[in-house]
Amino acid sequence: MRAVRTALGMLLLAVGGAVSVLVTAAAPASACSCVVGGQADYFEWSDVVFTGEVVDRGTDDGTVSYRFAVDRVYEGDAPPQAVVTSGRESAACGMPDLQVGTAYVVYATADGASLTTSSCSGTREVRPSYVERVEWYAGSGHPPGAEATGDDPAAAARSEESAAIAERPLALALVGGGAAVVIAGGLLLGRRRIRE
Repeated sequence: MRAVRTALGMLLLAVGGAVSVLVTAAAPASACSCVVGGQADYFEWSDVVFTGEVVDRGTDDGTVSYRFAVDRVYEGDAPPQAVVTSGRESAACGMPDLQVGTAYVVYATADGASLTTSSCSGTREVRPSYVERVEWYAGSGHPPGAEATGDDPAAAARSEESAAIAERPLALALVGGGAAVVIAGGLLLGRRRIRE
């Protein structure tokens, strides 16, 4: 019986370790703490998503403003020239280092006519593979200043599929946690029966 308890205890430790790895997997450590997200999350958290090149930048009272020449819009609407602000401190999740002449995929939130972004938003330098993921999720987008037609059913289906995939780690963690509780309960019950 002792061998069974030892085996169950080891199994409980293995399951608990696997669950903790899944639950605590995160981005590299930094002073800025972001909720780890994927394409579906970035779009959900943003009012406007576009690609564009930084053509000008300026700083003011703890913020940095970037003027973008907008190329494609994937969420919401953006004018051909969009101004996006961010914090000047990267430790506070700001993005002070976007470079003039460099193109970015920008995920921004709107506060009235103002757009803001942060290092947690998903904003990154344009790379073909990253733009492919954006377009896989949202479709081919539309030109700046034009309304989205919303007629890309494949993008809508991919959005739903991506949201379902994003929920899988949580479901796996819940199942693993439930299994750990059942195993621990079984160990305690078995221990109680041995004493009686």
